[in-house]
Amino acid sequence: MVANATASDSDLDDDWLKKKDGETLDDWLVRVQGDAVTQLTGNETLGKTVATYIDGAANLSAFFTSSTTALAGSWSLTKYFKRPRCSMPRAP
Repeated sequence: MVANATASDSDLDDDWLKKKDGETLDDWLVRVQGDAVTQLTGNETLGKTVATYIDGAANLSAFFTSSTTALAGSWSLTKYFKRPRCSMPRAP
């Protein structure tokens, strides 16, 4: 929404939308969302708070996703190794 408004009005300052040197795409996405809040509300503290919240939520989501995957894999391995196997008869 903000990017479209910026594109339609050449008088607006769109430098905050540009990716900074050395900034990863993930970092840029978080920063731009916080900067958009700052641009819309004029409150820089609120923009930084929103960016911090978004970054934290993304990290928390990644943690739970990886934990779930690791637990599911461990459960599958445990079930595999605990099941009975056919054994060869021993020689007398």
